[in-house]
Amino acid sequence: MVKYVIQTLLLCSLCACSGNKSQVEKSANAGPSVDDLYETAMLLHDAGQYDSSLQTINLIYQTDTQNFKAKLLEGDVNWALRNMKASMAAYLACLRWQPKNPLIWTRLGKAYLEQKDYETALKYFNQAIAFNQSYADAYIGRAVVYASKNNMEQALLSMQTAIDFAPDNLNAMLKMAEWQLADSNEMAIQYYNNAVMIDSSLAEHYFLRARAHEKFNHFEEARSDYEKAISMSPETMQYHFSLAYLYFQYADFKEALNEFSNCINLNESDADAWLGRALCEKELGLKAEARYSLEKMLEINPDDADALRELENLQ
Repeated sequence: MVKYVIQTLLLCSLCACSGNKSQVEKSANAGPSVDDLYETAMLLHDAGQYDSSLQTINLIYQTDTQNFKAKLLEGDVNWALRNMKASMAAYLACLRWQPKNPLIWTRLGKAYLEQKDYETALKYFNQAIAFNQSYADAYIGRAVVYASKNNMEQALLSMQTAIDFAPDNLNAMLKMAEWQLADSNEMAIQYYNNAVMIDSSLAEHYFLRARAHEKFNHFEEARSDYEKAISMSPETMQYHFSLAYLYFQYADFKEALNEFSNCINLNESDADAWLGRALCEKELGLKAEARYSLEKMLEINPDDADALRELENLQ
């Protein structure tokens, strides 16, 4: 069935480009080329249509049983399907065909890392680096192995090396920022700045930078980044809640109340938002409103000790 769908798509494309009927009939008889099939398989993979992608890859093998790109894609598709055995089998076939390709060594390293076989993963990442000393993805994989083994000194060194070789690698930049933040190192903010410069279209990058600013008590910078994230993704409740909590920490209860209310508008069943709103209302002297918010929270979570205590204090 997939074969006929692909042929139809290709024929439609030919018809759009030319009105030559004989040329279309000739293409129909020839069928789609291997390159066309590979492109279709890639598109299906990118769209999350993994089973159809595998079917299309199998069509390639009918013509070319040792197509490297198809076998690599087969490994990637099975990875996405969490079929690790099939994924590794495809990558190992690629390795037999191209034994010095650092990309394949790195893919296999990631597969072993996924299975928490850290020593084998490290071996594959190191081999990838031996074949290409500037291959950033291998350094990233090696850094994650070191971090998994609680060797953060080596993890940071390896991740920084990846960034030096690939300064636009977003994954490396975000992971480095995460590790620096966990270590309470203010350098985390610079790495988040770099992530924003690499891709300023994602609200999550501003949110993550806001959290870093908040940790280091940079109120205005944190507020600005939380507001930017909200402006880009206004229905993400976590962004509103984080901004509300920031305002609450700095005793701006009016603004905190507004943001907790926004959270409730997005999700009326969120108990923490109701509690946050109640605490703001209490601080603002709005006892009746606070009592109502606490009662709403207790409808969701009847045994919450904090809400019961606060409600008793309001009596």
